[in-house]
Amino acid sequence: EAVQGMGISVLSGAGTTIGAAVPLLFASFLFYVKMGWFIFFVALWGVIYSFTMLVPLMMICGPEGTQGDVTHLLRCRAVVKAEPKVVDEKVGSTP
Repeated sequence: EAVQGMGISVLSGAGTTIGAAVPLLFASFLFYVKMGWFIFFVALWGVIYSFTMLVPLMMICGPEGTQGDVTHLLRCRAVVKAEPKVVDEKVGSTP
């Protein structure tokens, strides 16, 4: 589900980053060539690791159901706020 929703964005970002690094590879100044290779490989390895390591790892030990769902947490918080507090009538007693 996450790969379908976010995968194209990750690939597009990596593609534009690699596309920006390619012109640097043909520069005459050595610093630009080395920086181009650095940017190229950082983007390439980022995509490779995110799809071959992170996705399977999240499938194995990632969140399930509503775990990690922010909207679920906000709904639970609203329910807790709506519940009336029980006040013990005896002063100084503990529940």
